[in-house]
Amino acid sequence: MHSGPPKDYPRPENVPPDLPEVSQPGLEFDGMPGESESGLLSWREARAARVRELSLRSGLPVGHRVEATLASGPLLRGQLRMVDEPLWIESGRVEQILFEVDGVTFRIRELDSCIRLD
Repeated sequence: MHSGPPKDYPRPENVPPDLPEVSQPGLEFDGMPGESESGLLSWREARAARVRELSLRSGLPVGHRVEATLASGPLLRGQLRMVDEPLWIESGRVEQILFEVDGVTFRIRELDSCIRLD
């Protein structure tokens, strides 16, 4: 891995000379072959564990077929999923996550009941 721009890449003129070079090693993908794939796989596995944890804490069977009733009345059947899944799931922010069943989106506070069907 390298730090900073390649040697043949000139430093921009508007950058002060005393400003150190900045490296973003987390964004570099030129390491060992397969290294970025294994990192992505590890991140996905950790995220799946986090979704399972969210499921357990909230009592919602995310990723499973459900029958859900919203406070406004509709009965929904289908797979419960998170809409626009956040990259990181913060434990105290569950109430802000949008869920979806059968094309209808809602927040956890709008849910009256949710029964797992599978």
